[in-house]
Amino acid sequence: MNEQFRFINPFLSISVNEDEIWAEEENGFQDIETINQGPFKALTDDIVQVKKDPRHNTRVRFLVGNGGSGKSHLFSRLRRRMGHEAIFTFASNPPTRAEGILSWVLSKVIGGLKHPCLNGEVKPYTQLHGLLYELLRDGFRFNGTLDEFHEAAQADPELFFSKAQHYLVTQQFPQEPDLARILAHILHPERSELAFRWLAGSTNLIDQELAAIGQREPLPEEMKLPILSRLGRATVPKGTPIVLVLDQLDLMTQPALVDAFQHLFFALIDESKHWYLVVSLIDDKFDFWKSQFSTALRDRLEEPLPVVALQPLGDLKEKEALIKLRLATPELVRLRIAQGINNPLYPLGETDMRELVEGAPLYPRQLLRQAKARYSAVTRGQVEKPVKLGGEIETAFDKARAKIDENELEINKDILADRFCEVLEVLCAAEGRAFESHLGPLASEANFRGTDILLKIDGCEVRLLGHHIHQGAQFPNFMKKVMPLPRESVLIRDGKVPISGKVTSQRLTEFQKDKIFIHLPRPEIGDAYALGEVLASLREQEFAGLNTDPPPTPENIKQCLGEIPTLAQSQVAKKILALVNPHSASVSASTLPLPPMPMPTQIQAQIQVPSQDLVSAVRALMKSDRWLIFERLRRRLKTIHNLEVTPEELRKAIASEPLCHDLLRYPEDVDTVEENQILIWSVEEVYA
Repeated sequence: MNEQFRFINPFLSISVNEDEIWAEEENGFQDIETINQGPFKALTDDIVQVKKDPRHNTRVRFLVGNGGSGKSHLFSRLRRRMGHEAIFTFASNPPTRAEGILSWVLSKVIGGLKHPCLNGEVKPYTQLHGLLYELLRDGFRFNGTLDEFHEAAQADPELFFSKAQHYLVTQQFPQEPDLARILAHILHPERSELAFRWLAGSTNLIDQELAAIGQREPLPEEMKLPILSRLGRATVPKGTPIVLVLDQLDLMTQPALVDAFQHLFFALIDESKHWYLVVSLIDDKFDFWKSQFSTALRDRLEEPLPVVALQPLGDLKEKEALIKLRLATPELVRLRIAQGINNPLYPLGETDMRELVEGAPLYPRQLLRQAKARYSAVTRGQVEKPVKLGGEIETAFDKARAKIDENELEINKDILADRFCEVLEVLCAAEGRAFESHLGPLASEANFRGTDILLKIDGCEVRLLGHHIHQGAQFPNFMKKVMPLPRESVLIRDGKVPISGKVTSQRLTEFQKDKIFIHLPRPEIGDAYALGEVLASLREQEFAGLNTDPPPTPENIKQCLGEIPTLAQSQVAKKILALVNPHSASVSASTLPLPPMPMPTQIQAQIQVPSQDLVSAVRALMKSDRWLIFERLRRRLKTIHNLEVTPEELRKAIASEPLCHDLLRYPEDVDTVEENQILIWSVEEVYA
């Protein structure tokens, strides 16, 4: 077997992520149209019915199936096949705060409208541009194609903007002049990006940017639902409904969260037109959602509920077609040609194919995973051995991170809070610590524009606060509100959102006297968002069935994620975990042990000098955290500095030069079990 075939296993990718759903390359999507053909026909028939309905009523469809059943693949097919029939939007992985659902939906819808039009080819203008051009046809008395209309708009942007704004305000949106004006700015090439951000609910537009698009403040909360409603009704003349796919709803398992979606459904059914909502749920989660639906919503959706269920592949020809499609990737084809191999299945054989496709029905992801293992076994000449789970999970994280441009992220306050809660959750999982998170009391207050999360780690409480608006007195007013909170409070703010003003500076200084403020760098935010993608994949069961050591259970995967250095080095995680005593029953953060004694000199003389890397890492950790339980220091050396040392090696290191002078140990008995010993940084006499 030529070893080159080992390195191009075509079955490695077994899931479809959001980037692939939006991919514009012609070869960016591999499809077997007979797979999930029935559900696809149901979805396309629904879109046609919305288009033909003389009342243009909004329709809802529930798409139900196990993780790996092909839901995301189906959405990708729907966008490509129906791009000329509908406007496609996609929203996945919502926030876990009910009050944040609407903002999340709006930002995702506007983000979807920002993607290019598809009509036989990728157009040089967005879906929202295409909609606005259709609305402007009559006013401009233009009978050409949208491509020609776009060229005319680009030829003289200022003139086109002026005429478009007048027509949208006076003819199309006379009852919503503010919306009309911002839509006109979408059409101006120099202001389009700012207008998209404002429509999506961005809170970090500075005053100069707001002035450029004629706005005094970010999008008010009370305008968000009317904008969604008006956008739907605006598509009626063009005859292209808005398809909104709601995906990765696995965390929506609280009545308040389902109620938030019910409220959205009511609004788009009763107050809008021309929407087609596809709600994607795993089987058991759908059962919970059904139990929460009100009678009023059921009446609007009609009984029985409009459900399409995805089934496993039982047809041998479909299974075979899926495997053959993967074996026809360009890299494999080129290698076969170069080596004069004519068998399109190579390096697999007929026996391999038969054993893969025969047997019980399988979901597509299950079949691809089995094919991956078979391909690996054939090309290596042996059964695939278990791989390290940590390596697989870190690779998944790196892939997710590579797809995120942190500078392009439009921050949603609730999503950001969720992501950093997840960072802390996996770090606690890696260290065997109890972790809980709940909404803090401020989150339920009217007109509260920030976030308030109550964290509980090993029984110790910490408040994680967030505020990302730069407008008027909002931030200093927020600072005034949170000033009386306990010392164990950490406030985070998107690093792209500026801090300015005398009052703001004064209050921030006052806040930092006994609490923590972090102006988050965007790379750290990007890391947290990448973790969110991996955890969403975990909930979709994308790692189930991997041949790893240890097995890919959710608990093991979270522990592996918690050992990723970039997450452990997060400022938010370091500051919060520094506030929390790993063993709260022994010591509290405000009551450090007294009096610690220096390391005995007779022990120092027996110890060999440790490596400089280990010394530097210990000093960096202790200087940052000020004090640590012995065993936690050892774990952090591994997760943050990739230094795996035994308890004996660490004991020798801290008893030798120079660490013996830098650290104090409590209790002073060097024979005490390490888990019960506390190391204290003594270079600065902070705790004297």
